Parts: sequence; structure tokens; C-alpha cells
Amino acid sequence: MNTQQDIAQVVDAIQRRAFTQDVVKLLTLIINHGNGSQLLSALIASERTLGKTEEDAISQTMLNLEALAETSEPVACILMAYLRAVPSHVVGMHDVYNAIDLWIVDCHSDDLTNWLKQMIEIEKDTIVRRHFESLIQYQRRSV
Repeated sequence: MNTQQDIAQVVDAIQRRAFTQDVVKLLTLIINHGNGSQLLSALIASERTLGKTEEDAISQTMLNLEALAETSEPVACILMAYLRAVPSHVVGMHDVYNAIDLWIVDCHSDDLTNWLKQMIEIEKDTIVRRHFESLIQYQRRSV
């Protein structure tokens, strides 16, 4: 696996909304190798090179992930959870936060739930851990 090349390939595919089975498999591989955060950074950076503000780049990334969810909701929701950490430094991104939470709660996937549990185990920020725990609880209630 050539991480940088693979990430560049899926960033291009996500921006073009070309969600083939091969792209979804590669996305899953990138996430499973622990490079989801790096992928999200590359997506936002790519949007920024198009002259967008950080807020606009984050919003566009979220729209792209919502489009991905039509093909692979669990993969899109895992990437949204990574994105959730990004807007915490950007004032006024509550719409993105809320949308991410809704997507995660409505996604009934063992893969997503297991990923959230893994993140809870390694996350150092107590607030983030508690938030992921609450999302898992809401997932269970909405089944």
C-alpha cells in the first residue's frame, strides 16, 4: 500500500463523487491502516487549494461525505467522525457538527460502532470520548 498515492487517488474520487467499489475498498483499507485522519486532512487541504476558506472547505468535505454515504454509509460515517474533530477549532460550524451526529446515530453498522469503540479506547480528550459514547448509546436507542 502506497499511502500517499492511495490517499491522493481517493481524494480525487471523492471530489468527483466517483464512488466505485474499488474506491470504497481503498477507503476502507486506508481507514483500517489508521490513516483516516490523514485522508480527511488531505480532503480539506485539496478544497483549500481551490481557494475556499477553511469553513467552506469543511462544509464541502461534509457534502462530499454525505454523497459517499449513498454508496457506503458506514465508511462515510467513519470519515465524518474524523471530520468532527476538525470544526472544533472553527467557530460557527455547528451545522457540520449536528449533521455528523445525525448521520452517525442513524447509521446502524457494526463496523461504525466498533470503530467508535476503538476511538474511545485511544482518545485522550475526555469530552470527545464521552461524546462518542453518547453517540453509541443513541445508535442503540434508534434501532
